[in-house]
Amino acid sequence: DDFLLVGNLLPEYGASMKGQGDYADYVSSFYETVPDANAVFFDSYNFLSTGSDLESLLYTIATNRTVANEKEFDLYPIVQAAAWGPYKTPSLGDLRLQANLSLLFGSKGFIWYYYWVPYDPDHLEEYRTHYSMVSYDGEKTQQWYAVQTVNQEIHNMKGVFLDYEFQGIIPHNLPYFSDPFENVDYTFTEFR
Repeated sequence: DDFLLVGNLLPEYGASMKGQGDYADYVSSFYETVPDANAVFFDSYNFLSTGSDLESLLYTIATNRTVANEKEFDLYPIVQAAAWGPYKTPSLGDLRLQANLSLLFGSKGFIWYYYWVPYDPDHLEEYRTHYSMVSYDGEKTQQWYAVQTVNQEIHNMKGVFLDYEFQGIIPHNLPYFSDPFENVDYTFTEFR
């Protein structure tokens, strides 16, 4: 009882790249392999310099939520707050979207990734081009203040989102909730 046992799962696109097969099976297999885990974290970085992959983001969150409900686990997404490699710097709207989707799907919290550019003497110039909440040189960036804004907005609603039990959602006018999600049971057709 002196420690937390948590898992950090790949996103839908990461699991398929690693040959994990069906994403829902991959997520379920974690819960079966580690039944005593206290919470599950999962990454999903969907804001690319070439555009955003909202379908993958929604599928990753929905699948993790569905399985977490079945296994009665708390869920904590790790969401994109920085730019690196093919990923763009998420706008304030992108940050809000990720935070609110996480809470909408019943997460008890989330982690912003990443906070500070890592120190690696072999990649100094490359890492200087990464844009996180704290710069390579240790200075707060505009991204720091954008994340702080979203955190305050979420804090102002803490009694609304964090105290309920997720039962499902009613999507309206969202094409993302059609065929790609036919195997994920998280939608309602009416209020209960």
